[in-house]
Amino acid sequence: MTPVEEIIWAEWNAIDDSDPSPVKRIARKLGLTTGEVAAVVYPATSQYDFGEWDDSQEPDID
Repeated sequence: MTPVEEIIWAEWNAIDDSDPSPVKRIARKLGLTTGEVAAVVYPATSQYDFGEWDDSQEPDID
C-alpha cells in the first residue's frame, strides 16, 4: 500500500457512516480528485466490480 493509499484509508475509516459524500469529502480534504479516492476505496478490480467512478454517485458537498 502506498503512503497516499494509507492516508485515504485512514480518512475513509474516520468518516461518519452517514456522510452521503465520503469520496468527495476526502478528495477535497486531501487535494485529490474523486477518481483518485474512488480508485482506492471502490477499486474496479475488486470482487464487487464497482466500475469506473462517476461523480453523480454522490451528492455535491458545500
